[in-house]
Amino acid sequence: MSKRLGLVAKFAIMQANSWIRLWLWTGIFMVLVQVAIGGITRLTDSGLSMTTWEPITGALPPMNEEAWQRAFEDYRRYPEFYKKNADFSLAEFKSIFWWEYIHRAWARLIGVVFAIPFIFFLAKGYINRKLGLGLLGVMLLGAAQALMGWIMVKSGMIDSPWVSPYRLTMHLLLALAIFGLLYRMVLALGQNSSDSPKQALQGSKGATARDQTGGSTRKLRRLLGVLSFFVLIQIAYGGLMAGSDAARHFNSWPTMNGKYIPQGLFAEGLETLTITENRIKPGFIVNVQFIHRFLALVLLGLGLWLIWSVRKAFAQGAIDGRHVQAANWVLLAIALQFSLGVGTILLSSPAQIHLPLGVLHQFFAFILTGTLIRLHFLLQDMRASSGSPPLRSFQSNTQAAPRIKSA
Repeated sequence: MSKRLGLVAKFAIMQANSWIRLWLWTGIFMVLVQVAIGGITRLTDSGLSMTTWEPITGALPPMNEEAWQRAFEDYRRYPEFYKKNADFSLAEFKSIFWWEYIHRAWARLIGVVFAIPFIFFLAKGYINRKLGLGLLGVMLLGAAQALMGWIMVKSGMIDSPWVSPYRLTMHLLLALAIFGLLYRMVLALGQNSSDSPKQALQGSKGATARDQTGGSTRKLRRLLGVLSFFVLIQIAYGGLMAGSDAARHFNSWPTMNGKYIPQGLFAEGLETLTITENRIKPGFIVNVQFIHRFLALVLLGLGLWLIWSVRKAFAQGAIDGRHVQAANWVLLAIALQFSLGVGTILLSSPAQIHLPLGVLHQFFAFILTGTLIRLHFLLQDMRASSGSPPLRSFQSNTQAAPRIKSA
């Protein structure tokens, strides 16, 4: 009887983990959709169309013609209208208003989808302390993300008809942090001891593999850390590119309007005015785009180095096929992201950034980050299997599984 109850309890625990993983996967999907909507909002210059921040009362759009006229009159009081869109009609205003409204409404929906199941799982006892701390981190990042979104919008309502590139970049990086934390928790909840790398390495090559695992995996983790650092910097520069509309300039590849070293590069030093006064000077655009291009080549090189190192470690029996597959996905994501970036530059013009490619380029930055997180997780799990306790940081509360009544 006790054995049967134990199996039933174990099944209930697995079911609880499955529900939590489904919930977190839903959150990841909604964050990625929000990233795409945010990209469209930015590239259609829609972000400054809503001039107030009302998290509760602003949930509904204008419901009649009078309300639309009031919203349009509010918009007409700010720099984007009288410095850039002075010839806008009400219909044109509506076209940009709706993208910003959808962006904010989807953010509210994410909050609801996250909060209600969280309360339910907490009440059921499915969330232990470590998982709870991770979820608390997501909630704090979500609040910071919403606040930064409004701070970013406010920067375009003073003197300049554009948002601060630095605030936009912080807005992007906070979204990246939310995505990364959610995905890391999903991976930990799906971890299965029966599939651990330690077992995968046992067999005829087991002893040799265990001897070589430490050195080989340490080198891989260091290389992956370097690659991840440069990816983070590159995404930040992508935010600066988007915030300054830099893709409207130098629409050629591999040169920048015929020159590998563009005129004016780093001529003005640090662009402090972009931070303090939200002034985007030509020198800022030259510097940001040149560095963004250079980092793209660095990432390609590091990606190839990673693949070579992973295959070498695999040949030595230090890692298994899952690590090779995960590294292949990393390189594929880098190559695809590189191609999308080049395509965005070539198909954009001084009048307009290419919308589909620009949005995809931003979206796949998150996909690339996901591939890095997965490979890092597999290597970290390998490290745990070689001596340290297995990583169960985010496992849901096995002590508080659904109560099973005995017969």
